Amino acid sequence: MHENYSLRREKILNAVKKSIDELNPEIIVRSRNRNIHSFSEGSTYSIISLGKAAMHMARGIDRRIVEGANLRLCISNQKESEVYGFTCFLGDHPLPDINTYSSTGEILGMLKNDSAERLIVLLSGGTSSIFESHIDTITDEQYRDIMSNLIDRDYPIEELNRIRYHLSKIKFGKLLNLCKYKKITILAISDVPGNEIFLIGSNPFYYAPDSFRKIPEEISQYVVQNEDSGNRKDVTIDYEIILDGSIYAKKLEILLNSESPTIDLGRIIKGNVVSLSAHIIKLLRNHYSEINEPFWFVGHGESTAEVIGNGKGGRNTYLSSLIMLQMDDDDIFSFLSLATDGMDGNGNIAGFFVDEELKRTIPRTTLMKYIEESDTASLAIASGTAVVTGQTGNNVSDVIIGYFGGKK
Repeated sequence: MHENYSLRREKILNAVKKSIDELNPEIIVRSRNRNIHSFSEGSTYSIISLGKAAMHMARGIDRRIVEGANLRLCISNQKESEVYGFTCFLGDHPLPDINTYSSTGEILGMLKNDSAERLIVLLSGGTSSIFESHIDTITDEQYRDIMSNLIDRDYPIEELNRIRYHLSKIKFGKLLNLCKYKKITILAISDVPGNEIFLIGSNPFYYAPDSFRKIPEEISQYVVQNEDSGNRKDVTIDYEIILDGSIYAKKLEILLNSESPTIDLGRIIKGNVVSLSAHIIKLLRNHYSEINEPFWFVGHGESTAEVIGNGKGGRNTYLSSLIMLQMDDDDIFSFLSLATDGMDGNGNIAGFFVDEELKRTIPRTTLMKYIEESDTASLAIASGTAVVTGQTGNNVSDVIIGYFGGKK
């Protein structure tokens, strides 16, 4: 027995709305206040919050802890500027610009002169762009052009991070060499595969592995020599991943509250969206053939998408569009790919809900045109099924949620 497509849509959108409320970074950090108090007690400390979720994370810190800190700093891409007790700065995303460089300069000056023994770091994705100081052998414009070109070319994230390592003065633990803290405690919201702590936000407070030291050919003209001064031996670093994609997907599964089977596809979202969409559909069809009944599904991760047009959209609206394109006319399905920060690429929406009813109303040639122009956010808006959340203050990469019921 299949659920009506409109009821499926309602159930999925309700689960998404509740997940945004219940997994708010402020709530997640607040649940850690007892631990934060225990390791801040008995020593001088400062607090810094960075990334897309920075303001919400900072708001979760107990006021007594905030008031006891030497420094209380927050940098995000949100223009609202008030968090109790914190000095807030604005950075740019998805590419660093004047706000990032100006704010980073001020923050570095404060950190270098801070006499606190411990630094409490609230870290989230987006820090790579929001908080940055590049090497002196390139200009702001050159750095921006390099990163923009690599992202548009769907460059592998591993290589992209190696390039960031060499072009930055502060990424991947380099900032530790510029300040005097003896203890670093990191609470992180992860948006990276495997939750590697050094990769989250190109972590300024955790050293990258030795494999990063080789200079990529793409930037050899800018990196005159490797001036890496080595890792500090007198600093103790500990960390906890307080929220990630797997936790978010599991919450969505719980919120669906369905009597039908629900499967967690795990970190299914990876690689280019074109091959990913075909892989997801194959998995759904195979699972249906095994259990022979409709089921719900969730998953998480981060894909890549090559920009081929000048339209509006991102990898989530692109993935949803490809799923709709590749589903058969008689497939019964609902599918949503969602950016958990609420901003998918340049489309100013979080995601695109698609199903067999929407597929029936959009001519294939029209769908192909939007895809080829990289304008899938415009398609979502025109279709009336764009998911608009605004900036959620969260960032655990992307999640998918949906339903598959075989053939009509």
